Amino acid sequence: MSARRQESSARVVVETAVDGVILIDARGNILVFNPACEKLFGYSSQEVVGQNVKMLMPEPYRAEHDGYLANYQSTGVRKIIGVGREVVGRRKDGSTFPMYLSVGEAKEDGEFVYVGIIRDLSERKRAELALEESERSFRLLVEGVTDYALFMLDLQGRVANWNTGAQRIKQYTAEDVIGLHFRMFYDNADRTAGAPERALEEVRAKGKHESEGWRVRKDGSRFWASVVIDPVRDESGAMIGFVKITRDISERRRAESALIEGGARLRAVVETAVDGVIMIDAQGVVSMFNPACERLFGYEAAEVVGQNVKMLMPEPYRAGHDGYIDNYRTTGDRKIIGIGREVVGRRKDGSTFPMDLSVGEAKQGGESIFVGIIHDLTSRKRTEQQLAQAQKMETVGQLSGGIAHDFNNLLTVILGNAEALSLRLKAREDLRRLSDTIVTAAERGAELTQRLLAFSRRQVLQPLPTDCNVLLGSMQILLKRTLRDDVELHIELAPTPVIALADPGQLESAILNLVLNAQDAMPQGGALHISAAEVELDETSLGPDIEVRAGRYVMLCVTDNGTGMPEDVRRRVFEPFFTTKEVGKGSGLGLSMVYGFANQSNGHVAIYSEVGLGTSVRIYLPVAISANTDPGPVRPAAPATPGGVETILVVEDDSLVRSHAVSALESMGYRVLVAADSRDALAVLRGGAHPDLLFTDVVMPGGASGWDLAKQALAFTPGLKVLFTSGYPLETLANRMEIPANASLINKPYRMADLARRVRDKLDEPDA
Repeated sequence: MSARRQESSARVVVETAVDGVILIDARGNILVFNPACEKLFGYSSQEVVGQNVKMLMPEPYRAEHDGYLANYQSTGVRKIIGVGREVVGRRKDGSTFPMYLSVGEAKEDGEFVYVGIIRDLSERKRAELALEESERSFRLLVEGVTDYALFMLDLQGRVANWNTGAQRIKQYTAEDVIGLHFRMFYDNADRTAGAPERALEEVRAKGKHESEGWRVRKDGSRFWASVVIDPVRDESGAMIGFVKITRDISERRRAESALIEGGARLRAVVETAVDGVIMIDAQGVVSMFNPACERLFGYEAAEVVGQNVKMLMPEPYRAGHDGYIDNYRTTGDRKIIGIGREVVGRRKDGSTFPMDLSVGEAKQGGESIFVGIIHDLTSRKRTEQQLAQAQKMETVGQLSGGIAHDFNNLLTVILGNAEALSLRLKAREDLRRLSDTIVTAAERGAELTQRLLAFSRRQVLQPLPTDCNVLLGSMQILLKRTLRDDVELHIELAPTPVIALADPGQLESAILNLVLNAQDAMPQGGALHISAAEVELDETSLGPDIEVRAGRYVMLCVTDNGTGMPEDVRRRVFEPFFTTKEVGKGSGLGLSMVYGFANQSNGHVAIYSEVGLGTSVRIYLPVAISANTDPGPVRPAAPATPGGVETILVVEDDSLVRSHAVSALESMGYRVLVAADSRDALAVLRGGAHPDLLFTDVVMPGGASGWDLAKQALAFTPGLKVLFTSGYPLETLANRMEIPANASLINKPYRMADLARRVRDKLDEPDA
């Protein structure tokens, strides 16, 4: 091989060597500095070649280096050349590291040169230190730990050593157990079942065994032990035994059992509590939501746990909640904790309800948690309002009844004298007309007293089985003469007799009052609809504010398409002397009389009104059941309620009506999707739902009507069938809104059979 080729090969070896290779001359100046050296010392080759090698040494090596070279060159005494030793190197950043340095010498052009081979010992040193620390820690653990029984087993499971913790826990000394199999620490049942042998097999197969169970002390007593067995291996990885750690956790087990039992008792109390129980952390995140809370707020626990409690609050509570918690955490200022107060909750459907909230604070993991007890005040508030209204009505009723009684006495005198005077003034026509006027005025006064008595429920009613079809038919001519020409009257009679138990004279008066009120609500004219039907009221259709029992009723409905009423007016219409008419235009007793008559007849009055859509007033009277009453033609047996398996999206803002519709449709076999308004319904459709039928209320809050919803829904699901429902007749809706006159609509309240038939008919319609 040529010298040039040898030199090239040597250069390749130096450049690719894993260990550092450095070449210095007799004065200690660096001639070669390979890439491995660059990595070790942090210098580039250009930075060190030509520099003295001392720059790579910390003290005291640096001070000794020149003397060492000079001594070697003059005496030939070697300290490292040809021997090698462990020294310390210095990096460019000033840090040091252990290294093994082997040095060889050669002559080049009559001058000595030295080649150093450098191996980094950092990892080995760290490993040695770690091993020493591990061995020291292990010795301390084995000898000093008294809470653990820590001992070694040989490959057959015999005890090889024994620490003080093992002696304390198991009561055996080292002399008692060393050389014996560790099965002696198991009770008879576990020994018979081979538990000790299975534990060692698990270590061999999986590298670890962990278990808890009963273990036996020297005196025969038992304790609940936590056991861990790990393998012990030599440097080659071969298993040479086992290390077994046992801890007496009897007290912990008893504490855990007590905690579990206490927790189970607490959960039982929370789960069965009538009041809502909710727990939140210091950030307001809900961690517990009991079944009573689910009933109160309409959410499932899974929907609330992990969310901020603000979702259950309306404004302004929602906006202020985080600030209140932060203020309490920083200042300790309490507003509700430990005190409780009346606040307002927000249900899933957006409705609100009054509640009493009591909050307690506790610590968990060093952090505050808050437990709230929620009591629904809806029923109490409703009862208080009903009591206040009843007391007011009773007070005014007593007053009006007394006035009517005394007024009737005066009217008796006025009428009697006016009639007598009229008889005696036959020859004086001018004076007789005056006496007749007095009689007419007195008769009108008598009508007013009848209204007062109806309101105070002190009139004498003569309830009779009354066919409302016949009664409305007989009133038709009277009503047409009473109404203005610009009011169009429509009377819809039931296909079969609807017989109510009511005083027919008072019922006529009530209908007339409602008709006149409706006319006043249509100053520019309009349509007036009167209908009679037999209906079934159940718990869901009654609602919380209706004071009448569930059952069968005759419903008389008077609906106009007039101006309608705002909510604050609608709530007060049955109050005595309340009127929106100007002074001198009304007594304020018309609707009060209707209310008093219906309630005295064991019925009820309900009013449904929206500004711009008109008003619908419904009188519910008990159905007459009498052996002397002609029931009319025998009705054929109702066919079986039709049903199906299609998917129906129900959209209704009134939670009670929505619940009733969903329950009815599900009982017919349909799959039901639910939404409280147009926004919720569109969210359901955007989520990928494909209903076969949209069953929606027409008038809903939020500005979007059922008709608006239907138009948008058809964009998601072309060919979707739509059935509307409303408390207003279709004619009223068509006149006031965009809904077409040929739309499919079922009026509220609807019976289950009617709903089933209309839904089935709509679903069975051929596609357009």
